[in-house]
Amino acid sequence: MKRALIKWATAVLLLLASIFALSFLKNDEYVSEYVFARGVSREYLKAVSTLTSLLPFSLYEALATAAVVGAIVFLVGLIKRLKRKQYALAVKKILSVAALALCFILLYNATASFSYGRSPMSLEIGRQKPDAGQVYDAALYFMQDFNELGQSFERDGEGNIIPPYSFSKLSDVIREEFSRLDGDYFGPALKAKPMLYSKLMSYLGFSGIFMSITAEPNINADIPPSQLPLVMAHEMAHSAGVMREGDANLLSYFLLLSSRDGYLRYSAYMSTFGQMLTAVYHACGQQNMDELNAIYSPLIRKESSNNRQYWIRHENFTNTISDFFNDLYLKLSGVKSGTGSYTEPGEWEVIDTGEEDEEGNPIFEIYYSDIQYIYFDIYRKLSI
Repeated sequence: MKRALIKWATAVLLLLASIFALSFLKNDEYVSEYVFARGVSREYLKAVSTLTSLLPFSLYEALATAAVVGAIVFLVGLIKRLKRKQYALAVKKILSVAALALCFILLYNATASFSYGRSPMSLEIGRQKPDAGQVYDAALYFMQDFNELGQSFERDGEGNIIPPYSFSKLSDVIREEFSRLDGDYFGPALKAKPMLYSKLMSYLGFSGIFMSITAEPNINADIPPSQLPLVMAHEMAHSAGVMREGDANLLSYFLLLSSRDGYLRYSAYMSTFGQMLTAVYHACGQQNMDELNAIYSPLIRKESSNNRQYWIRHENFTNTISDFFNDLYLKLSGVKSGTGSYTEPGEWEVIDTGEEDEEGNPIFEIYYSDIQYIYFDIYRKLSI
């Protein structure tokens, strides 16, 4: 028994040392980018996804379920051994379980964590600052497209759109969008899987989870249908090597807003169009924003309200707990802003100059967000 304890203790120490060594290597951007993000991680994901993509269910969920059941069995067995004063057996069992858990942590570090420390993501987004008239014209153009799309979909009795694609087809459509990306920075977007425990994920506040160990973007299939494409694109972005949450959101907005597919654009509009109204207010004044709000489709307003109510219904104390651990995980991964990084693509700055225009509106110095520049750049290219 003593020899077995030494063996398991040694294994645990070696695994801990390996995890520590990888954590040290993550500080090197070159290693993170070229050895792991474009090398080890990408090749691992390609190989594993060829197998897991064939499964009609989420292997991640199956393993997570097995882990929960296994943890219960382990604790019951541990308590029994302690009651019987079988301390050596209890320690051996603890060490063996610790070794197994550390193996999964080590594998996750090698296949996902390095992508948090890789080089900055670069997208072909023009940064030409528009004047007030261009801001209004762009907002009007996208508002009209948004409204027309809102009229084009079938809707259920609650006013939510009925997705034009099956889950599997939508996954294929979005993967095709990723093929538009140039360069070697991005890996292939992997097939998305609907989660069996989607309702539970909503109560935990999760709309999706990418698990590199099983090479699966796992999607909460219970979320509002107008949010589904954007969430799927976000988790696929992770599978393509874009692990930082702000980058994954930015890439999703970029692909969906510039897509020719109406369902994808509609999903992106639902999450981002408020940025254009804000841009119009600061660049053009309250009256121009009110003009746009006046033509906002009531169908879209209703669905937007439904989306908010969906998440309000699922709010509970577990949301706070899951947010805490997600924030901690991101910070430990090197993302200083933690969960605040999700909203970074939408951050802009407005400085009141203290001056007024001829109509009495305040004049602002505006530093537009990445999302707003995506809109401006798409409109500029369409206008050429």
